[in-house]
Amino acid sequence: MTRFRDATVADYIKIYGELPEYTMRAWIYEDDEKIYGIGGIVLKNGRNTAFLNILEKPPAKAAYRAITEGLSRMKALGLTILAVRDENEITSKRLLTKFGFEPVNYNDGQEIWEQTR
Repeated sequence: MTRFRDATVADYIKIYGELPEYTMRAWIYEDDEKIYGIGGIVLKNGRNTAFLNILEKPPAKAAYRAITEGLSRMKALGLTILAVRDENEITSKRLLTKFGFEPVNYNDGQEIWEQTR
């Protein structure tokens, strides 16, 4: 059974091999055998930026539940949520739109999206 839980520093090191560079609040989506992904909010340069790193593709319904749960947790923090769209990921525009994000800016060549609903 898949579950959503708070990420620890140990989780971050296991995934990335180093300590996080910025302050963050992150969650892990996993089952008993593997971590499917990590996502959350990074406080960088005074802005809260949403991130999602899918390590292994979960079942479709489980992925939707994980993203919905993560966004719900972010909204509960009362923060403006921004995301950087990965232009190399062909589904990123569709997914950001589906989860209530709209493009708002370009910064250093990156497309910035804000959750508006």
